[in-house]
Amino acid sequence: MNLVRYACHGLGVIQPIDLLANDLNRLTPNQPRFLIVGGMNPPIEQPAIEGAMKAHHDRGAEFVWIGHSMGAALGFYLPQKHPDWKFRLIITVDPMDWASNIHCANWQTYPPRPGQWLPSGNYQRWINIHSDMYPGGGRLSVGGLPHVEEHHYPHADHIGIIALPEVRKIIFEAVEAVK
Repeated sequence: MNLVRYACHGLGVIQPIDLLANDLNRLTPNQPRFLIVGGMNPPIEQPAIEGAMKAHHDRGAEFVWIGHSMGAALGFYLPQKHPDWKFRLIITVDPMDWASNIHCANWQTYPPRPGQWLPSGNYQRWINIHSDMYPGGGRLSVGGLPHVEEHHYPHADHIGIIALPEVRKIIFEAVEAVK
């Protein structure tokens, strides 16, 4: 299997996804390394990320995606836009509470359902982890979808949620299960 793993930043200078990706690379040495993408602003980086993913897809790749904040939003936008891409695992960590992928353009700040997200596309497993703290807090708009999990940590802060031991355990176990 041709598996490509991506870890996508959120907006800004502080990037907790870097530490997570480095730990995952160390703890899963027999799997491909996570490619860290998103720079300081995932919307600006989206065309380059999509171009790289399209090249991998054209060579038969399947994907693992982990994104935080705006990187989580991109984790919702990409499978919706590219339903032929196969995602073995998508983990969205604290997507924004002001955007959505439901009946609106990507990155729109005033969508009809702010903070509501809908898994779509060709995925095997989807995990959404969210807090109640701005600018995160994005939650799934529907429950009970097959192969979709939602984990809520109401008192976690937006940056720190990705470092919570219980969140890291969920992520590590999910990534390790992708063979």
